[in-house]
Amino acid sequence: MKATKYIEANTVNLSEVATKTANYFMMQGYTASSEQTPTGQIVYITKGGFFKTVSGLRTSLNIELSYHPNGVFVTAGVGLFKQQFIATVLTLFVAWPFIIPQIWGIIKQAGLDDEAIEVVEQFVNACPQAA
Repeated sequence: MKATKYIEANTVNLSEVATKTANYFMMQGYTASSEQTPTGQIVYITKGGFFKTVSGLRTSLNIELSYHPNGVFVTAGVGLFKQQFIATVLTLFVAWPFIIPQIWGIIKQAGLDDEAIEVVEQFVNACPQAA
């Protein structure tokens, strides 16, 4: 249950793109943070009641940015908000078949995954490209 897109770009500072993406969603009232991963960057987006609506858990929309030859691969999908990882994992271990599809449905209905990918694409395209 993920939305994905490959964006062509010669060179991109993924840290800058992740920071700008997090800031974009914070301006809209979401809680957002980003961090480096072995393959690029990840941005966590959550909003109080939005992701707790179905599950009662602190889940998030995770936007993963990774370097690929001549571009960036973007994946947006439901994930765990890193601050409550252990509690969420224990609960999801039992209830994941019911919770994840419902949260993904809420995200798809709100169009948040598509918006996240569009925002990342705008920031990638705005980065200076190497010749």
